[in-house]
Amino acid sequence: MGHHHKLRTENDCLNCGAIVEDRFCPHCGQENIERRQPFHFLIGHFMEDLTHYDGQFWITMKALLFNPGQLTQTYLSGKRLKYVNPVKLYIFISFIAFFLPAIIPDFSHKKHHDEKEEKKVEVKKVEDEKGINGMKVLLDKKLISKSDFDQYVVKMNNTMSHDSLVKKQSKNEVSEEYYNLDQSIIKGATTQEEYDKIQAGLPPSEKNNYWQNIVAAKIFSWKEEGLTKKEVNEKWKESFVHNFPKVIFVYMPLFAFLLWLLENKKKFWYFDASIFTLHFFSFLLTAITTIIILQKLFSGFSYGIFTIILILYSVVICFYTIRYFFKAHHRVFFQSRRRVFLKGVVLFFINFIFMLFFVVAYAIIIGYRIH
Repeated sequence: MGHHHKLRTENDCLNCGAIVEDRFCPHCGQENIERRQPFHFLIGHFMEDLTHYDGQFWITMKALLFNPGQLTQTYLSGKRLKYVNPVKLYIFISFIAFFLPAIIPDFSHKKHHDEKEEKKVEVKKVEDEKGINGMKVLLDKKLISKSDFDQYVVKMNNTMSHDSLVKKQSKNEVSEEYYNLDQSIIKGATTQEEYDKIQAGLPPSEKNNYWQNIVAAKIFSWKEEGLTKKEVNEKWKESFVHNFPKVIFVYMPLFAFLLWLLENKKKFWYFDASIFTLHFFSFLLTAITTIIILQKLFSGFSYGIFTIILILYSVVICFYTIRYFFKAHHRVFFQSRRRVFLKGVVLFFINFIFMLFFVVAYAIIIGYRIH
């Protein structure tokens, strides 16, 4: 903490009552400053506690990003005053990963809005005069999106029966790939009631299963709320990125456990693997956050130099992360590079399977909660 706050003239500690010879109480460590301070004291105090502005935070980040394994090795050796505590470090980086991308505007929305306005007149004309076949032409020319075409098909569903729509689509030779993506589940129904009637009339072998019924119910709830597929996808993407740090946090204990299983139980405890995990995932979350930030900053530009930069940066980060893990593992657990490599490969495949399960489950939960 900084030493610029006004000291008390009294030498009794306000916290424990001990005699204070200098700035800090020798018994409890509290700083002997005046009880009332200017308002900016709160801001400075918050920033100091949050980032250890006296240099501890920046020294920690430098070691975390560019010296794999050093933080873990130093912490486990007992030298813990120089660097930020692993738990505090991860919480702070999680806060940044949660807060910073949320305040950066997504410039792609303005770009898409301008393009949409330019195409609106032509799309409306074709829609009125040429129906589904004309909309297919627009889709082929990429003047409308797949979700716009799907919405038009749904609108046609509201003005004619499902059978006549299928016949018209067949007559106009509309390709199967342009059918509403939901049709395989909702069977042409436009409401939950229609869906239930269609399901009731099907033989058992053709009826949807339990999970398909849940998906269908969710689709109809989105339709009733007026959400388009594009809006649902955007909400899903935003929620996925926004809450991804939570998935990483939930997964960390399992990662540490798998790491500990492969190590010498007499030399290393689960605690050691946990500290390694906290530092590695702090680095990983920092790397992912930088990619997300760049993606949002470049979202307003067309494909070109900025897209190439983003792709190259992501590839470099990916390879650096792999190298980072192996080097940190070698440094912390004192093993030959060959053993580190073999264990690393095993850990990679095991964690890939478990992490894939976590991410898929997380994606399904997000989709179910969209409204």
